[in-house]
Amino acid sequence: MFTHPKRMSRRMFLQLSSAALVGSALSACAAQTSAPVPTADPAATVAPTRAALTPAEIGQRLTAEGAALNFYWPAGGAIKQWISDTLIPGYQQQLKDTYGVEVNVNVLATGGGDQAFMQKLAAYEQARPGGNDFDIDVARIVPSIDLIAAGAQGWMEFILPQHAELLTNIANVNQPGLKSFTLDRGTYAIPVYQPTISLFYNVDKVPTPPASLKELESWVAANPNRFTFEDPRNSSGIGSGSMFLLAVMHAFANPDDPSTYQPGFDYLTRLQPHVYQQPAELAQLLELMKSGEIWMMVTWNDYGLASARDQSITFMRNTFPAEGMPVRNTPIVVPRTAAHKLAGLLFVNYALSDEVQRQLALLTQQIPASVSPGVWKDLPATTFGFPLDYIQSHTFAGFDSQANLAGIKAMVDGFSRIVLQK
Repeated sequence: MFTHPKRMSRRMFLQLSSAALVGSALSACAAQTSAPVPTADPAATVAPTRAALTPAEIGQRLTAEGAALNFYWPAGGAIKQWISDTLIPGYQQQLKDTYGVEVNVNVLATGGGDQAFMQKLAAYEQARPGGNDFDIDVARIVPSIDLIAAGAQGWMEFILPQHAELLTNIANVNQPGLKSFTLDRGTYAIPVYQPTISLFYNVDKVPTPPASLKELESWVAANPNRFTFEDPRNSSGIGSGSMFLLAVMHAFANPDDPSTYQPGFDYLTRLQPHVYQQPAELAQLLELMKSGEIWMMVTWNDYGLASARDQSITFMRNTFPAEGMPVRNTPIVVPRTAAHKLAGLLFVNYALSDEVQRQLALLTQQIPASVSPGVWKDLPATTFGFPLDYIQSHTFAGFDSQANLAGIKAMVDGFSRIVLQK
């Protein structure tokens, strides 16, 4: 169930409930130059299910595994640089300092992205169910029906509560994100960041951007071929284009109920004749903006901000329409059959450490999954384009249930069939 943006303070995407896993709440920050600092409830803990291993025992097990990690993380741009410059070397150094083991990280080719990973895992599970030598130990994956199915089948290691005593940083992960990947048996995927989308515009051409999706419709009609978004059909329901469809259905329908989608499709149909042909890739979208071919676009918030910063695109600004944009908790997983499972689990924990999550925010302008005060204290309010509380009031949770994921697939199908008539 989604909440109207005017009531979003009760439904903020980083809001925490007083649950057994993480009992935290976002508190206001007195200084306006930094983002609000989440505070943790010290009474909320995760009960361990086994005796904690000593550092020496962990070091021995890492060595017995082969002191290696096969790492699969489809990414580009600023996130790819964060991975190579911060995440991997920091992980290796931490394991060396803490456990006395030098772990070799094998960065795997990620052609085909999440779909290729799921196909490879499914083939292995079919050939060797219960094996222990799958050659991907940790993977970043997007929320999808395939991921939910893999979790239900037990193909992913259940990280909580089974490994709570080892992976203490998971106690700081936002509660809605954890709930998205939790079954009766436990939590099988752990959010690492929270991407959202926003409306980017050329401030020289558009001094006053549309404040709502309804105003966007009028602006696009008055400025034909100056607005576009990524083709939703290109990314199997997981790209910024599908996120925009989700935003439209949130504004005009019920995103979890395809029977209500017609008003949303009507909006997109009215928009489409005036839209610059949707590009298939983000890079093409950005080039259209840089060249002046388009003056406004919908894309990933972090991608647009980091591109504007790194490529000195001084005219590009972002805004959020009043109806709200979706937020997606993006997780990492450890397959149950991983050859180096302990190394993979320790990687999950390190990726959620305060230092790494803070660097993720500063270097990539991606919203962290952790709500630890060590991540958020004195974080500049402009890190995500706007103060965090503003973004929270202009966003809503998406990709957070099987019904929502099935609905997004129906949105993409309907966009092709109804809007494009293909």
